[in-house]
Amino acid sequence: MAKRASQDSRQLGRPAYSRLGPEAQVRLVTEYLHGWLDAVMRTAPDMTDELAMELEKLFCAPDADEATLLVAFEITMGMPELASEKGFDCIFLKRKVEDVVLWRGLDAWRQTDLPLPSSLARIQKSAQDQRTRDRFKDPVELRNEREEEQQKVSQAFLALPFEERVRLSESPGPQINTEERIEK
Repeated sequence: MAKRASQDSRQLGRPAYSRLGPEAQVRLVTEYLHGWLDAVMRTAPDMTDELAMELEKLFCAPDADEATLLVAFEITMGMPELASEKGFDCIFLKRKVEDVVLWRGLDAWRQTDLPLPSSLARIQKSAQDQRTRDRFKDPVELRNEREEEQQKVSQAFLALPFEERVRLSESPGPQINTEERIEK
């Protein structure tokens, strides 16, 4: 109980969004970000070079936090022409873990016409997580694999006895305690 009270007192005065994970923080600003990108393109297209340089500096910064990188990837996906090979190379050299930052970085890189950086080739060879490996596949191939998997699941479901299918259809599925996740 004392530990919980201590945690609560440390969070007082912090904005509510700072207690969210980096993905949730980015989701809060995504719509605003897309509007901002549209405004830049319409009113100040000459700023794109400066914005591209700032993104590259951010990608190469040793202390960039996850939420900031995820926002930068959203910007890159909205305006792929801002991306640079050097910036992506910096990101992929720093990533030691297959996590959401790596995956969104891969998503952003795929939106560009940039060649495969050498650091990304290393990740491609050593990828352990299926979500990482999937991002290197051709989108059509990946869609076909997912459709095949869905078909197998449907066939397995239909092979079950009728009563079992009814029971599974009526079950609420896995329950997630969101309050507990936010507290952590």
